Amino acid sequence: MKADVYRFNKKRWSIVFIDQTPDVDRAVQALRVSNHADYVIIHDSGAKFNKQYHYDRIYPFFKYRTDWTTDSNNATVLSNFVDLKDFWK
Repeated sequence: MKADVYRFNKKRWSIVFIDQTPDVDRAVQALRVSNHADYVIIHDSGAKFNKQYHYDRIYPFFKYRTDWTTDSNNATVLSNFVDLKDFWK
């Protein structure tokens, strides 16, 4: 197990989508890849889910953030490498 965690942390990912079940550690998993992924996409990031997922605690650890709020299935894209200013255009 320890070797697997080491290899995981050495990889660079393009996109990581966070939407797993059980969902109690979604924020932890997003932080885990924060410096290993160009884009970290977290599902159910609307305010009504914050008490459940505690995403507000991880936002300060990312340099860039943009939110998809056009429908009820909110998502947030986070990055420490890519400026997301024009992401949705």
